[in-house]
Amino acid sequence: VGVMVEVPAAVYQARQLAFGLGLDKQQIRQFGDLVKKLYKLYDECDASLVEINPLIVTKAGDVVALDGKINIDDLITHTMPLEEINSAFDLMHEGKSIRSVVTF
Repeated sequence: VGVMVEVPAAVYQARQLAFGLGLDKQQIRQFGDLVKKLYKLYDECDASLVEINPLIVTKAGDVVALDGKINIDDLITHTMPLEEINSAFDLMHEGKSIRSVVTF
């Protein structure tokens, strides 16, 4: 299932996915926590992909990620807030940055 990541994953999005998977109340909570952590990982590591495959429900009823994949852009050398965009350009112009990510 693809999730749009331009905005942080909302609780309702995780619940909607969980309902579609037929999860029960406890599993929906576990799944929601997992989705939040995946988004945090994606965002903090400047990843281009965070994937779980397969995601299973154990006999005990727990939601578990058995395997996963993450692609991180190793060319990103700096991450800074929008207020510091001029500094990002300066770093690149001075040859001190390969790629800067500006967050807002």
